[in-house]
Amino acid sequence: MAAGTLNYSLDRWVSFSLEQSLYTTHANPEQPLPLFKGVPAREWNDVRMEFGPIFNF
Repeated sequence: MAAGTLNYSLDRWVSFSLEQSLYTTHANPEQPLPLFKGVPAREWNDVRMEFGPIFNF
């Protein structure tokens, strides 16, 4: 897993946050993951990105 976060503060009350992460899964060679483009896969990558405001009261 690898993750990175970027925060931007607009003012004292509002901030914006962007987070991107990469999850990698390795399969057992005897039991590969489901087919990907017709080929048995042994590694699966999931890239995730989230963006949102943060309000401080």
